[in-house]
Amino acid sequence: MQYQLLVDEQFRVDLFEKLARAKKRVYMQFMTFEGDQAGLTLAAKLIELKNTGIDVRVVIDCFTDFVVSDTYYTRKSVRAEVAATKDMIRRMRDAGISVVRTRPYGPFNFFFVCRNHKKIIIVDDYSYIGGINISDHNYAWHDFMIRFDEPDITQILLKDFQATLKGELINLNEQGIVSNEVIKNKYLQVIRQAKREIVTSSPYFLCRHLIKIARQGKVKLILLTLKKNNYGVVNPITTFVFPLLKHLNVDVYFYKRFSHAKFIIVDREKVLLGSSNFCVNDFTYQQELGLYVEDRRFAENLSDKLFTAQHDMLEK
Repeated sequence: MQYQLLVDEQFRVDLFEKLARAKKRVYMQFMTFEGDQAGLTLAAKLIELKNTGIDVRVVIDCFTDFVVSDTYYTRKSVRAEVAATKDMIRRMRDAGISVVRTRPYGPFNFFFVCRNHKKIIIVDDYSYIGGINISDHNYAWHDFMIRFDEPDITQILLKDFQATLKGELINLNEQGIVSNEVIKNKYLQVIRQAKREIVTSSPYFLCRHLIKIARQGKVKLILLTLKKNNYGVVNPITTFVFPLLKHLNVDVYFYKRFSHAKFIIVDREKVLLGSSNFCVNDFTYQQELGLYVEDRRFAENLSDKLFTAQHDMLEK
């Protein structure tokens, strides 16, 4: 598999290099795409590309209508950004860019938690998946994307993107690209098959399955997470969970800066990564996209760059 692991600002540099050489198509899907410097810069580039005749399509979840900069849209502090985001979307549409919105909230915001959490970028025959959204505060987080240099992988991701445009939900399981229900099944499969070690990174730790494995004491569990995350409802729960994990001899590391990186490495040979946070809410309510790989070289490379090399930003 030909791929490039792009951590933090490496992704933004790489993306704009690819956009500068785009010739036929640029398709993008994000949960959030906000009208701040990050969003406006990318939107301006997309409009520029559209004006040169390139096919540009954008999918943005309706979450962006209600939350910007991790703040509910009615708050005074984000009113200007809310207006700028709406204006940015309007200008992209006025330029002829197809902008599709996913998963409306419905009456009384009944479907608030039911988000399309995927991140997909297709630039000609290159493609990206991972966890990074388009906003200044997302860019300030620790996170990563995977760029694929294989047209076959891009065609699989294109299939998912086109299904979303049609309002369809599909469960991908092709050449390592997995989505929705398949991600949940792969996750449960790999952690239950672990023989020696599980290394997992997620900003929100609410996984009873891993706690059960820790109780059994047969597999070393290493957790990379946050002492305090941006979901207020999760923080009170984790204040009880973290002492339990340490009592069960789990190695719990906390990121010193906000981290949105999501991955799991099992026995240094199996990897599952992507948009999913590997918690109950994501598996139950959200649409997700990921990559599953059984390859020691891939697993060791990921572990080196996202765990071993990141020790200076981790603390116990």
